[in-house]
Amino acid sequence: MFPAARRWTASARRALSATSNCARPNAAKAGTSTRNQRSSPTSRTRNSAGWSSSAPTSKPTVTKPKRPAATRLTWMRSSRAWTKRSTRQACAATSSAGPASKRSRSTRRRQDVEIEPLDAGEARDVLDVANHQRNGTRWSVALALGLRQCEALGLRWKYVDLKRGVIRVFWQIKHQRYRHGCKDPHACGERLHRYPCPKDCPKAKRTSGRKHVCNKKGQKFCAPDCTKHAPSCPERVGGWTFVKPKGKSKRTVMIPPPLIPLLKLHQEAQQAEREAAGEHWQDYDLVWCHPDGRPIDPGQDWDEWKELLRLTEVDKDARVHDARHTAATLLIEQGVDISVVQEILGYSQLTTTKRYTHITATLSTEAAARMGRALWG
Repeated sequence: MFPAARRWTASARRALSATSNCARPNAAKAGTSTRNQRSSPTSRTRNSAGWSSSAPTSKPTVTKPKRPAATRLTWMRSSRAWTKRSTRQACAATSSAGPASKRSRSTRRRQDVEIEPLDAGEARDVLDVANHQRNGTRWSVALALGLRQCEALGLRWKYVDLKRGVIRVFWQIKHQRYRHGCKDPHACGERLHRYPCPKDCPKAKRTSGRKHVCNKKGQKFCAPDCTKHAPSCPERVGGWTFVKPKGKSKRTVMIPPPLIPLLKLHQEAQQAEREAAGEHWQDYDLVWCHPDGRPIDPGQDWDEWKELLRLTEVDKDARVHDARHTAATLLIEQGVDISVVQEILGYSQLTTTKRYTHITATLSTEAAARMGRALWG
C-alpha cells in the first residue's frame, strides 16, 4: 500500500472510532464526578447562599448510543472502496510517469516502439555509400535478408554457400559475462582486491611520491570473500560465444543474385587482411570482423550504421533493427506472401510478422485504384 493510502486508512479508523463512541466524552465526565464523590464521604455544592454539604449520590447510569449495524457496514465498505481506488490511482500515476519512474520490464516491453523503415529509394542510397566502405556488404545483407544484428555479426563463412546462393542462419554471437574457471576465485584475484586502509596506514605516512588518501569518499571496497575480477583469471569462462538465434532456431535463406558477387569480393579482401595480420589473426571464421579477425561489438556496429545514415543524408532516426523492418516492408511491396516473409525473417508467429511489416503509400494507392476499377470501371 502506498504511504498516502496508508495514512488515510489510519485516519479513517480513528474517525470511525470517534464516531461510534459519540457518548464517550459525557461518560468520561460522569465517571470523573463519580470518582470524586467516592473519594470523599460528602460532596460540597455551591448555591446562592454559599457552600453547603450534601450526602454522596449514587453513580449515574450512562446509556451509550450504538450505530445501527447496517450503517456501520455501509460506512466500512465505502472506506474500503475509497482506499482501493486511491491505490489504483497512485499505481497508474507511477506507471505513467517519465523515464525516472521505476516501471516493470514487462510494461516497458508492451509499449510499442516507433519503427522507421527506409523506403526503396533511401535503401538504394544507403547501399551506394556502403559499397565504398569496409564491411559494406554487412548492410547489404541486413537490408536484403533482414538478419538481426547478432545474427549478422555472428555469421560465419562455413554457413555461407556462394555457389548455391544460400545462407544458413544457425547461430548468433553474444558477449557473455566473464566467470572464473579456476578452483579458488578469491585467491585468483588476490592482487586486485581492495580493502579499507588500516589505522596506521604506511602509505599515508610517506613524504615523497604521490599523495595517498585513505578511504576516499565514494570508494568501493571488496567483500572479505570477494570472488570478482574474473576477466583477469587465466582460466576464465565467457566472452564471445555463439548461441542459437531468437525465434525459430534454424532457417535457410536464399541470397539475391546481385549480392553474390559482392560477397565474393568481400571474401577476397578479408583473405588479404588475414595474410597481413599473420600471427595476430584471431580465427573466428566471421564474415564481418575487425582487421585482426576479432568480432565487432554491437555498439560499434550501431555507430557505423548511424554514420552511414549521416553520409547518405537520410532524414530518419532509424535504428539498426529498422533495417530488418525495411527488408520486411520491401518484401511485402514486391508482392511476396506474408508467410514467406515470416520464413525469411525467422519469426515464430505470423502475428509478429504482421506487426513489424508496414503497408506503405504505394500499396495503399494501388489498393484504392483496384477498388475504383472494380466499382466504376
